[in-house]
Amino acid sequence: MVEGVCFALRDLVEVALDLDVEVGEIRVAGGGARDVVWLQTLADVLGRPVRAALTPDASPYGAAALAMAAVTERNVAPLAAAWSRQGPEVEPNPQVVDAYSDQYEAFRALYPATRTLMHDLAALERRADDREAEVS
Repeated sequence: MVEGVCFALRDLVEVALDLDVEVGEIRVAGGGARDVVWLQTLADVLGRPVRAALTPDASPYGAAALAMAAVTERNVAPLAAAWSRQGPEVEPNPQVVDAYSDQYEAFRALYPATRTLMHDLAALERRADDREAEVS
């Protein structure tokens, strides 16, 4: 399960890279940011360092920093840095990065191969939920 979430996040990083967006430091907020196993797995799957945001509710702070930067035409990086605390950088383990890259390629092949089946299963689940609601 942890790897699946990390592979999905790698998809997002790959899209950004494909669009020639410079991907700098990866910061993580929320519940996963407090879990060292999750942080290490994410670093290993991404093949790049990650850093946990230690500021509670980091997302609203980030949104506020973006808004302030837009209104004041200031650079967002110093604003965000002033408003948030970061944990130590978690480096990827070179011994597992290649294995995760191979698994990521299999993950990428799964959705196209199972798309129709997954949509059919979701429809069956919705129908079961609707029948349950009718009975209640």
